[in-house]
Amino acid sequence: MDPGAGQNGRSKRGLGRVCERRTPEEAETYYHQVMQDPVALADYEEVAAERGCPVREIILQDALTPPVIERVDLSGYAGRAGDIIRVWATDDFMLMGVSVEIQDGHNNSVETGVADIPEFEGGPWCYRATSTITDNQLVEISVLVVDVAVNMTTKMELFRRVSS
Repeated sequence: MDPGAGQNGRSKRGLGRVCERRTPEEAETYYHQVMQDPVALADYEEVAAERGCPVREIILQDALTPPVIERVDLSGYAGRAGDIIRVWATDDFMLMGVSVEIQDGHNNSVETGVADIPEFEGGPWCYRATSTITDNQLVEISVLVVDVAVNMTTKMELFRRVSS
């Protein structure tokens, strides 16, 4: 069994987090793109008004700040189709989506898909597994979170299905 795996083979630690960060020049380019998009601009203007800040500040901050994966909860996942992986993630502006990929020990994709939008603000994004992994199989579960400005953060967890 993996030395980092806890009860029922669930990982107690993440393998790592990767954040894609923009340069200030890229943020400036993003600002000009938003200013040309009335729909996107309206969303930023609404938040700027709520926060009492200039819209430019909100757009640049969003462009420079990647989303945060607060927690990946594998307690509802036992390696079977239909099991649920829950992801709590936040962003300084707005998240666009959460996706999950499960890979075997040879970097082959077992499955990949998009998590459902939280049912309530602050709730988890829920991914329903579509495949059953074999007993004692060690897999890597990768979670990708993307915000409106297309900043990305990834977190990986190891999971081993215990014999049933």
